[in-house]
Amino acid sequence: MIRRVFRLYGRYCAQHRSAGARAWLWPGFALRLARAVPQIWRALCGPQAGRAAARRAVRDALGLAPGHLGDVPELAPLADQPPKPAPPPAVVILMPVHNAFVETKAALDALLRHTEVPWHLVLVEDASTEASVRPYLRVWSQQVNLGRAKSLASGRVTLLENPRNLGFVGAVNRGLRAARRQAQVLRSPAVVLLNSDALMPRGWASRLLAPLAARTDVASVTPLSNNAEILSVPAMCQSQQMPQDMASALDDCAQNLPAGPAVALPTGVGFCMAMSCEFLARIPQLDCAFGRGYGEEVDWCQRAAALGGVHLAAQTLFVSHAGGASFEPAEKAAALARAGQILQQRYPGFDTAVQQFLRRDPLARPRITLALRWAAETVAARGSGALPIYLAHALGGGAEMDLQRRIGQHVAQNGAAVVVRVGTARAWQIEVHGAFGACRAATDDLRLIRRLLAEAPNRRLIYSCGVGAADVAALPRALLSLRGAGGLGVLIHDYLPLSPSYTLLGPDGWYRGVPADESGDRAQGCGALQPDEWRAAWGALLTAADAIDVFSENSRAIVSQAYPHIADRLRVVPHVPLQHMPRCPTPGPGQPRRVAVLGNINHQKGAALLPALYKGLRAAGVGLVVIGQVDPAQRLPRRLRVHGAYDQAEVPDLVRRYGITDWVIPSIWPETFSFTTHEALATGLPTYAFDLGAQGDAVRAIWGTEHVAELGGHVTEAAANLQRVILSASQETARDTMCQRSGYVRA
Repeated sequence: MIRRVFRLYGRYCAQHRSAGARAWLWPGFALRLARAVPQIWRALCGPQAGRAAARRAVRDALGLAPGHLGDVPELAPLADQPPKPAPPPAVVILMPVHNAFVETKAALDALLRHTEVPWHLVLVEDASTEASVRPYLRVWSQQVNLGRAKSLASGRVTLLENPRNLGFVGAVNRGLRAARRQAQVLRSPAVVLLNSDALMPRGWASRLLAPLAARTDVASVTPLSNNAEILSVPAMCQSQQMPQDMASALDDCAQNLPAGPAVALPTGVGFCMAMSCEFLARIPQLDCAFGRGYGEEVDWCQRAAALGGVHLAAQTLFVSHAGGASFEPAEKAAALARAGQILQQRYPGFDTAVQQFLRRDPLARPRITLALRWAAETVAARGSGALPIYLAHALGGGAEMDLQRRIGQHVAQNGAAVVVRVGTARAWQIEVHGAFGACRAATDDLRLIRRLLAEAPNRRLIYSCGVGAADVAALPRALLSLRGAGGLGVLIHDYLPLSPSYTLLGPDGWYRGVPADESGDRAQGCGALQPDEWRAAWGALLTAADAIDVFSENSRAIVSQAYPHIADRLRVVPHVPLQHMPRCPTPGPGQPRRVAVLGNINHQKGAALLPALYKGLRAAGVGLVVIGQVDPAQRLPRRLRVHGAYDQAEVPDLVRRYGITDWVIPSIWPETFSFTTHEALATGLPTYAFDLGAQGDAVRAIWGTEHVAELGGHVTEAAANLQRVILSASQETARDTMCQRSGYVRA
């Protein structure tokens, strides 16, 4: 156990790229290890069916999971639809305007048409340089005040014209004096500070001001938006331009969200921020230290917080915001840098509060819901058919690499893709991918996943891999309940649809062929189902699929043996290389042989063979090195060199560094494709594998039958067989073969 802990610590150091300062990492690792004790106990001693998920939870806790993503916010549970908020008596809006004529015109038109309660707008024209702005505002204000403009509710306008440009802060401060007076007259609970490039949706006022009616300590309320920093959708702190019809669709979705518990923010965001009149009476002005703009609303919010005020999110309101329409990019960057310095000096804890909010993301539920609607609308707008929803595991490897490539293609062509992931700390993790990256959230509630996916009715569910699911036996039924109008596809990356042992290894950890339905053999992780019950459950999923893709002829044969009735529907679609693997130089005459295991090695990849293989090759004068990582649970000879994690681009350099002359792929299960085998073959160096699965077929096709070994019935026999084919293929013969295949003839 102690040795295993130190191996985990070595992986932890490598993951954090601090091998030269391991002592500094020990306290953090020890703390993580202590917190992971319950998961470690479940992984070692818990029920067999839950051990895979527990092992994943341990890797998550230690930050060692493949593609570790850090904290993933948890979704709030399902809640009843709340009653619609009561409309406020009136609303007062303050809008400073500087240039941006087109955006301002659209913003005013939206206010006029979509404000559902009596309103008063204070417009501050801040000496725009665009000649059309001030005359338009004069005419528009006059039409509203004379009752000649169509609106849902009665409104009035106060137009203030600055003789010289005061900047955003100065313009707001001038407008606040007039706005507060109007709020007192109309009994409005707040003044809504609104940018001239924000488009308010229908019925916005009741939803924005509702939190002020529920609590007396609310200082500000800010809605969700496509461009609102911590309140941005689909991804936090990333703006996402979108057409107005899409923004309207997202607001329609937001209106139907359960409000849930109030979400406190570290700050409001000034593009559309309802400022409580009670707090404005105590903090009536923004600080002019922020010049022409940026950071001033954060400062006001921090001063309000010091007086006991809280800042809340309007979770059921989405407001479209263009952003930066009145500022040049260089001016904006300089203003942001200046504001950041002031805020850091005044409120040193503010940045920490923001980072904590980003990690927890208490708005995960509305954000992921709107992100799914955004993804569906984006794909529909491009006429790209159904939105792809992948069911994937969290174990990394070739299936994950293929998934990431598919996601990249979908994002480039269709704009979005979605992943529902199993095997994480929660039963389900949902991810929405776009050009911005991805937003993620997690839950244990399948009903919530169904409700979220309902935002994309024209979705296509694609099964990629379900290994590690909390209830893998119930997964087929769950997937059938998640499919949409776009149909269902299945990718055979492993053999979970055939057996609970997704590598087809039996209870003794060895491959003995495809288990028969009636064998009664409860392979690893089978749980309560017999093999025939397992096949019936997964067979229903395969039968319902409109496309089933395998990645090698060997996989087609294995799947056809288990499910003869779908044999004619299986499509063989071999993977293409993930990236170009350059050929490596031919070993020179007299160069000592050194065989390298390529790839990350666990039990099914042949980790148990390494001690015997190392010993046998060493006795014959042949070296062995592992280019990759080895499962810490596997005891290895002390002198066996394990390089650790690598990138494909590094392989030629590693070949030179270690003097590698041959590759060996010791995998003991019939792989469905094996990217690693094809990478090894692409280098041109002699490659050896067992005569099973796609890896055996690939090696035989290039190097012939003399480079594949029989697996045998146990570890010792398999290691001996593999050693025999490696040693029987002389380096001289291999070099001749390499030269012939490379188009060269040796002298």
